[in-house]
Amino acid sequence: MNINKTSSRIIRNFTHLLFSNVLILILPFIYYPYLIKTIGTENYGSVIYTQSIYLLLSIIIQFGFSISATKEVSLNRNNKYRLSTIFFSIALIKLVLFLIITIISLFVLFLISINTSIDTKLHLSCLIYLIGDLFFVNWFFQGIEKMFFVSLGTLIYKLSLLACVFIFIGKSNDYILYTLIFSLCYIIGNFSLFILSIIKFKLYTFTFQKSLFLNLITDSWQFFLSRLSSVFVERFNILLLGYSNEKQYVAFYDLAIKLVGIAQLPFNLFNQAFYPNATREKNTKQVYNIIKLLSLLAIFGIILTFISAPYIISLYVGESMIQSASIINILIIGILINVPSHFVGNCLLAPFGLSKEFKNSVVYSTLLYTPIVIALYLANQLTVYTLSIAYIFYLIIILIYRVYIWKMYLKKNENQYLNL
Repeated sequence: MNINKTSSRIIRNFTHLLFSNVLILILPFIYYPYLIKTIGTENYGSVIYTQSIYLLLSIIIQFGFSISATKEVSLNRNNKYRLSTIFFSIALIKLVLFLIITIISLFVLFLISINTSIDTKLHLSCLIYLIGDLFFVNWFFQGIEKMFFVSLGTLIYKLSLLACVFIFIGKSNDYILYTLIFSLCYIIGNFSLFILSIIKFKLYTFTFQKSLFLNLITDSWQFFLSRLSSVFVERFNILLLGYSNEKQYVAFYDLAIKLVGIAQLPFNLFNQAFYPNATREKNTKQVYNIIKLLSLLAIFGIILTFISAPYIISLYVGESMIQSASIINILIIGILINVPSHFVGNCLLAPFGLSKEFKNSVVYSTLLYTPIVIALYLANQLTVYTLSIAYIFYLIIILIYRVYIWKMYLKKNENQYLNL
């Protein structure tokens, strides 16, 4: 394959991914100060706390297709019939999962509301968000390496949300309305991409194939467990903070996560843009070089964040949220850990058929992390700071496990990969 052509495609997809993800992270920061001022830190913390529950359910509906389906689409990109069948098969699987989750969620909400006071409207407005997951097809565009369309859908979603916040949110009890708007804009953005993908790429054919269904579920299972475990830790932290502390600490932690997410963004995007190429080429030497380069950039970014975080927060949202700066200084270290961890996982383990080990790296780390955090809670030592430190420990365990598995794989196949 022509190296210049491959590099050009990776850079082009990276650029589109960068644009769409910058919109995802940056545009909310435009209305964030207004939102905090209008609905208040406590109400915003309640929103984040409740959304965390349904974002976990969202992972179930998406079922690891962001990796496994991307791989299938990339390998079958020139087979229109196969692409269409994969597309609608995944849509059908997600529909079944959505119906099951919705019925169970409504039943649980009904039972809880009988005996306890619960903000039912807030929960329902968050539950609606899951409809958008039915139409989430970024995996398709990533697989065919047409990330421009993802940028387009993200633009529709985020600009709609930005406009609606300033138009409709004006008082403290509008926090439920904000959550409803958030969910509806997500649905509209994803539905637009869903319809566009069908029309633009002529995905009109669907034949039910039991073997394909089973293969899609089997291949996605490992990635689903990995993703669920990873997101579980992130949301579990928020749920614990919201349960054991005032909701304002959830807001502090959420702001820290968002700012660290911006710093992590370029590294994640390059990983996503490079993944289809890694799946096809399996060029391990290229992956190693990328890890080295991005690790150096990560160190520079961490140092810059240590220096600038307090000033950024003061200028951005004011002194009332300054506690987020200390949290950021802990969580930002995770970038240096995630760079090698993500590339070893997504661009080495997954392409070389080590999906089970990829999943286990997160699952085992989660099983180790959860009792540690629960012990902190039972010992009354659970604070936003101890939780952040525990999270860094969790990331380190994932990295160590993935590197160990990869080295064992190389040792086992040393004759086949002498160029490594």
